[in-house]
Parts: sequence; C-alpha cells; structure tokens
Amino acid sequence: MKRLRKTYTQEYNEEHDTWVWTHLPTGFEFWHKPPLFGSHDLARTPRNLSVEEAAIELQRMWRARKARRLLRKLVMRLYEKVLDEETGEVRGLGAVVGGQGV
Repeated sequence: MKRLRKTYTQEYNEEHDTWVWTHLPTGFEFWHKPPLFGSHDLARTPRNLSVEEAAIELQRMWRARKARRLLRKLVMRLYEKVLDEETGEVRGLGAVVGGQGV
C-alpha cells in the first residue's frame, strides 16, 4: 500500500461528484478506482463515506478510546511506581502481587 501511495493520488472532483485517481508517473487519470487498490482508498474522508460507514467509523473510534482507557486502568492496578529512597526519584515500576508492591 505504501508503494501505491507514492504512485497514485486520489482527489475529489466536485464538478462530477466523484473521486479521481491519478497515476503520477504517467499523469493518467482513472474515474474508477484502479484494481490494485482492492477495497482500500488513499483518502479516507467524510466525503467518501456513507452515513452508515461514518457511523461505524465513529463507533470504532469510541470503542478504541474506551479500550485504551480501560487498559490504562488495568495496568495502573497491576503496577505501582517505585521511588528511590535516597533521591526520591521514580526509578521504575514494581509489580503489585497480592496487594503488595514487589
């Protein structure tokens, strides 16, 4: 996909209300997505999403955010900061085993 991104551009044509793909080395324009892309697009913007696809994308982002926050909470329960007694600086994370820091 990286190679395709360097070889093609995808731009929205408002006059024709469609996407245009340009092959950069030749300047040839495609009014239909080139077969090499399969189900992928170069530009994933609200313009090329249906209302249902946009809703699915928003739901995916919300669930991912919730999962990151939950993971952060779980990790915070499993580990605690270990302070260096002499300097008072945080030296690392200690695993919490049975409610006690190790």
